[in-house]
Amino acid sequence: MNINLNTLSVSLANLVTTYNPNLKQQEDYIRYGLEWILSGLFQTLLILTVSYLLNLTPFSLVSLVTGAIFRMLTGGVHFNTYIKCVYFSSTIIIIVAFVSKLYSKAFNHWSLYYGNVVLLFIIYYLYAPKLYKTKTLFSQKQKERFKLLSILLLIIFFLLTEFLVKDYRYILCIWISIFFQGFSLTNCGEKVILYIDNITKLKWRKKNGNLI
Repeated sequence: MNINLNTLSVSLANLVTTYNPNLKQQEDYIRYGLEWILSGLFQTLLILTVSYLLNLTPFSLVSLVTGAIFRMLTGGVHFNTYIKCVYFSSTIIIIVAFVSKLYSKAFNHWSLYYGNVVLLFIIYYLYAPKLYKTKTLFSQKQKERFKLLSILLLIIFFLLTEFLVKDYRYILCIWISIFFQGFSLTNCGEKVILYIDNITKLKWRKKNGNLI
């Protein structure tokens, strides 16, 4: 199964520019925005359904929103197909929610918390943004702006978790989500995700008799 939201967003963007010719030069931006919105809606529905069944809804929502905000600004490596992106990221979100709800005490140590925060500032400074499908849409100046915004966002989330969020389960949920997004920006994260993408592609082909 491969839900091709790219094709759907391209068709919708073409429809928009057909009726609004003055937007023709912005067609790629419109397509990207539509694809992001459609994929977000589908994944949100999937995660809400699964997390409701597992009684993890508030933690899943925190993880989803946190990851989505950082993903929007910093990008990250992609799987070959949209459906694999959905399965992988949704699984990560559910795992983060599960660990945050039930095992937060195991991670409640200042050295782990602040060590993770410092590491993430370094990662986002060095690697953000990591653009794949959209790298041709943005100038170097825009990319530098995304980097600055991602650092500012880290500062905002740090202040929120330091002074406003009191429940450590949600603090853990937020920072693990930011960590996984940061990992997808690194060279190591890219290799891991592309390796998983490759082996699942081979298994899919074998399953369907397309690989000798």
